[in-house]
Amino acid sequence: MKRRGSRFAFLCVMSVLLALAPFVRAEETVEGGIFGVFYDDSFLSLACKLSDDTLGTYNSDILKKLAQIGTKVEVVDLETKKTYTGTLSKSTAPLALIRCAAPLPGEGATFPTGLKDGETCEGAGYMMKEDAIVTGRISVKRPGGSSMVGTYEGGELLAGSPIYLSQNGRILTLGFAGDDSSSYVDVCAVYRVVQQVSAGNQTGGKRTSDGTNYEKWPYLLLGGVFLALAILANTKRAKREAANARPAEPDADVTMPLVKDENAAQPAGARRGGGASGSIVLECTGGALRDASFPIRGRVVLGRDPSRCVIIYPKDEKGVSAVHCAVEPVADDAVLVTDLGSSYGTLAGSTPLSSGMSARVQAGERIVLGGSRNVFRVGVR
Repeated sequence: MKRRGSRFAFLCVMSVLLALAPFVRAEETVEGGIFGVFYDDSFLSLACKLSDDTLGTYNSDILKKLAQIGTKVEVVDLETKKTYTGTLSKSTAPLALIRCAAPLPGEGATFPTGLKDGETCEGAGYMMKEDAIVTGRISVKRPGGSSMVGTYEGGELLAGSPIYLSQNGRILTLGFAGDDSSSYVDVCAVYRVVQQVSAGNQTGGKRTSDGTNYEKWPYLLLGGVFLALAILANTKRAKREAANARPAEPDADVTMPLVKDENAAQPAGARRGGGASGSIVLECTGGALRDASFPIRGRVVLGRDPSRCVIIYPKDEKGVSAVHCAVEPVADDAVLVTDLGSSYGTLAGSTPLSSGMSARVQAGERIVLGGSRNVFRVGVR
């Protein structure tokens, strides 16, 4: 279920959550915490902590789309209101993993044990009721066979809402609600499938009281299931890029600035390209290199390291990494922009890039390094 709105209003409503949680008794604690996932101040999903820096939630269509373009999301701890930056793992699996840049507070989620495939359980999850978010009871039917998706009845839960079961005096995470009114992804079933894929392997983690090993299952999941999906995604992306662009060779002619700028000194041995009228030009419209123009005749690297870059920023320039991104011509009126592992990201036209990603930028569009300060416009002369 998708409910869009401002982050502030959503957090105000979520403050009612702990006070109006009849399922959670005073002597019980919900393990894994409760987090909200936002993009551009719009609520996307609820999530809970799986390990020190990893959150889990339902992999909705919007999360899949954002993961494919490398978009970073904002994660808010709904108990402490502290904010973290998260990166979605690229996957088409029903469970989405969000890796955070800093360790998350509290203990990771613990999962129920001794459950049977296809059985019906009494659980709880977070839902809207009279413009407040409350914890409501639901009836849950677990998946059977090789399926990782079960169903529930009794109310429409928020997208990504953790579904809880009470077991041995503890509130444990069973799964995450989907974006419709009846399905959820069962983390125990996901773990079972991963165990089947990696039969015979030991994770080396501590075991629960009944001997079930869960401590390192997010890493096993990433290594056993998401690796194959990531390889498939990267292969498809490589084919698309090969169809749209023919990158210049690494030793292609480098560029020189068209106007004198003390911050744009060239590295030793830089060669002036031949160039002709109609060549592509990067016109800096903001930042330390403002008003400088650079003809692009081959692959050009932008950053602060003069030994590895051609368009060079001052050493203390904020938002620009030592080796930030590369730009190379692919047509008379377009360039291919590739992020080279920058700490701050690159915006190519309207596409945000993370490490290793590339995007085509047409003449008239912008390239932004880090934030809104260091801006280039792709032009033709």
